[in-house]
Amino acid sequence: PLKDRGWIEGERISDKEYPHIFVKPEPKKRYFPPVCIGGGKIVEREEDIYYQLRINGIYEMVKKDLKIAFSVFGETKDYDDLNKFIKTLEKEIEALGFNMEPVYVNFQKPRDIKEEIEKIKENEQKSDILVAFIEDNSESNIYNEIKRYSLQNQILQTQVVTFKTLRKILKEEEKYVKYILGNIVLGILAKTRNKPFIFA
Repeated sequence: PLKDRGWIEGERISDKEYPHIFVKPEPKKRYFPPVCIGGGKIVEREEDIYYQLRINGIYEMVKKDLKIAFSVFGETKDYDDLNKFIKTLEKEIEALGFNMEPVYVNFQKPRDIKEEIEKIKENEQKSDILVAFIEDNSESNIYNEIKRYSLQNQILQTQVVTFKTLRKILKEEEKYVKYILGNIVLGILAKTRNKPFIFA
């Protein structure tokens, strides 16, 4: 009984002091609707989807050869990490049956975001998408400016990656490669008019 543990009648009962008398709700499971990928394969578990895409392919390939621009919108001297990331990204994209060609690479912080994006748009080898690297503590307006200028006039799709995310992926920890890099790859494919999967 609670009185034997020092509880005085009329006092509030805390779940921290007496956790054994409180019913804890079951943790909510995030619902994942079944999806259809390549070959009509149905995937019912979110954690299986990227693995199954590598085996069965995506639902619909619209553009196989992807021309990608890479630009840094922040201060960094980790050029080796940036190059490693591009190689890792290329390997993952090719594992899904695509070809990746870096058609523009700039590791120097541009003086002006709009000017840099216009330069990418006007490049002779038209990019299908821009992968933009930003600092971990970047203000949200940098992200918003990249999105705003890329969608003006001649539309350029963008995939934004923070340096923190980049470093996690390069540690080659399975959970980061599987989920974070997988989501980046799927984002790039979807933004270049391909369909990785549809709801079943």
